[in-house]
Amino acid sequence: MVWKRQQILGNSPPIPLIEGEIPKWTVHSEYPQVQVQGKIRQQSNGDWIVSLFLINGQKEPAKLRDEAWLFQPELSVQSADFQHLDIFLKRHKPRQAGKLDPVIYAEEKAMAMLYRKQVEFAIGHGVSVHAETAQNTTECAVKLSTNVVPVYEVPKTSPPQADEIPELAGLVLDMKELAETPTADFISKLNPLVTAYTVWIQQQAQRISNPNEGLTDYQDVAEDAIKNCDRTLQRIQSGLTLLQTNPEAAEAFRFMNQAMHLQRLHSR
Repeated sequence: MVWKRQQILGNSPPIPLIEGEIPKWTVHSEYPQVQVQGKIRQQSNGDWIVSLFLINGQKEPAKLRDEAWLFQPELSVQSADFQHLDIFLKRHKPRQAGKLDPVIYAEEKAMAMLYRKQVEFAIGHGVSVHAETAQNTTECAVKLSTNVVPVYEVPKTSPPQADEIPELAGLVLDMKELAETPTADFISKLNPLVTAYTVWIQQQAQRISNPNEGLTDYQDVAEDAIKNCDRTLQRIQSGLTLLQTNPEAAEAFRFMNQAMHLQRLHSR
């Protein structure tokens, strides 16, 4: 006996945004017990929350039980109005300030600020959700689909170059060159990092009051982040000063760069 999967496709009629239960929809006439059910409710801000559930009501037979199973099912939803496709908006998560440790809450709020444009549109119950975002934005989606095998593309992170941040021009990061640099030349080779970081901090501070940046709910977190950046800048400046005033520190810095350079060569 040969077992073969059979793909079943179905499109539901448009679902009107009316509070209450969604009329049950049978995916395929040959399987009347396989239905999509759901509920709709409206939030106080006017947004709609739609919950959909794929229900397999088939009874398992005593033999060949897999004939009543559904393999890798997928639910996909999109706008029925092709003139307004980007209807899916950010899912608002309730804050739990009173239930969390203050340190954990502060960290979670900081993460929410940093990733505020990488939004969540839906959650799956026992399944992942894939969002197809609209053009030129990550804050609206045109299609949501369940995904039995979730996939996530991690964006590549690379350090900025002088053509992106002109203040970095002249910065030396080559470990071999730093290992051979005289103490008097450290400032000219490393100080562009201080200059570029100072300008970057000033630019970030100006974004806090910009309404287009989406930081209205994160004013305190953003200001704390800028303070942390200022402290880091002071530490970098203190480190450069130490290299200039302490011969042992300068020699240790050269030795560290030499060790890292040789390790890189060995790895290659």
